[in-house]
Amino acid sequence: MQLVTKFFLWFSAIGSGLLAGGLSYVAGMFLCTAFFNVPLNNALGAVDPASGGAAPVRVRYLKQWTMWNHVRMISSAAACALAISAK
Repeated sequence: MQLVTKFFLWFSAIGSGLLAGGLSYVAGMFLCTAFFNVPLNNALGAVDPASGGAAPVRVRYLKQWTMWNHVRMISSAAACALAISAK
């Protein structure tokens, strides 16, 4: 019983920050990569660089991929800050 009590005390003090950091990392890094960056990479890889249609795809790729990469960086930094602040 004492172990269960200690777990919940730890979870309320430290675990909430770690949980928030973990969720921030999973949502901002993993899901963002899976749903945005990887499909953009696949679309770019499917285009023939010598074709006339490659330029618009590349422009879209650079704009969108850079934006989602910034989201990934910010969420990773937030996750790190939340994990550090959980003491």
